[in-house]
Amino acid sequence: MTHGLIVNVCGICSSRRDEMSVENGTPNNHRPIGTEYTRHQTHLPSLRDGKINKNPFSTNMSSLRDERRCLLVKVCGITRVSDAEVCASLGVGFCGFVFHPESPRFVTAEQAARIPTAGMKRVGVFTTHDVGEILEAMDVARLDYAQLHAKQSAACAEAVGAERVIRVCFEIPTQPYNAAFLLFDKPFDWRTLRRHNVPQPYFIAGGLNAENIREAVSCGAPVGVDLNSGVEVAPGEKDAARLRDVLRELTRKEK
Repeated sequence: MTHGLIVNVCGICSSRRDEMSVENGTPNNHRPIGTEYTRHQTHLPSLRDGKINKNPFSTNMSSLRDERRCLLVKVCGITRVSDAEVCASLGVGFCGFVFHPESPRFVTAEQAARIPTAGMKRVGVFTTHDVGEILEAMDVARLDYAQLHAKQSAACAEAVGAERVIRVCFEIPTQPYNAAFLLFDKPFDWRTLRRHNVPQPYFIAGGLNAENIREAVSCGAPVGVDLNSGVEVAPGEKDAARLRDVLRELTRKEK
């Protein structure tokens, strides 16, 4: 297993020795770009192979705030081939497709299947879908993860496979979910994370952009960020310049 940084747009990944260029949007040697914003040498596991250790976060999560970490970056709401290509060129590790019919970013499983993602992990966002619909869509759209955005049961997560589940939360859970990751979305207040230890690895989401990304990340110990509306010119239309700006902020060193 390799180690390094991953950005999930729905991610970015890089080893420490890799140099990056965000100015032209293309990392050197076509490697995914990485983030470096903490001091020490501890690394979280890479997810390029789609797997994580059984318990890679056994350390108290609050202690990770002062360690050098990988940072996953996820870009969600992909509707266009061109946007997926931009994400891939920037080294993004995860891209997300929204299957909620009322969303302005809605795509069908068949439409998602026709969008090539160049090795990025493919995530489907599910709301009121039942387990049969989720599994069928995952098969058709070739998904690596199901992001459960409603109150799907633990049995649903078990049927999908906990290692393939991203569970959306709007409050701090008291017990671990059957999921590889949690994702805290608005109206959740990121500042709440300063006062709690989250029982498993998590993403933060909700209007993240170049102006607020560093503050949001500093509020807790996320393993990743989920980008969507903050890097768009219109719902479902990603803006390469805004995306580069966010990645530049994530990689910018304090003076």
